[in-house]
Amino acid sequence: MMSIALRYTNHREQAAEWVNGAFVKVFMNLASFDVDRHLGTWMGSILRNVILDDLRKEARKFTQAEDLDRFASALTTKEDPTAYPELLALIDGELSDMSDVTRKVFVMYAIEGFNHREISERLAIAEGTSRWHFSEARRALRDLLTSNWMRHGL
Repeated sequence: MMSIALRYTNHREQAAEWVNGAFVKVFMNLASFDVDRHLGTWMGSILRNVILDDLRKEARKFTQAEDLDRFASALTTKEDPTAYPELLALIDGELSDMSDVTRKVFVMYAIEGFNHREISERLAIAEGTSRWHFSEARRALRDLLTSNWMRHGL
């Protein structure tokens, strides 16, 4: 198992941590092991899942820290948002191109401060649907801003 873990990292300590985590999961789920399967294959798949979960968690931390740094630098510049009328027009156009529900969910969550439970009650949609609409709006705006980022010098 250590050789599998070392394929994902050059640090023996990190690999050992993953192997230990995998063994804990193996022992906790030993009752669910199918005796018709090969034990080594089952343990290897558990180890790979432990490794991938940890790598995803670390990637999220990195992305969030990067976003926070970018957001903090934007706050300290104190630029007038109306100084970019083309960009504001693009954002306004993107919002108007969204479906009615997606636009409402985005405005209620991002601007008015409602949580997804409140939005779902007010719009008579499922809470998960509210989250999906917000995610879609955020993705569309992020794509729009990313494509115009260099052109406007932001």
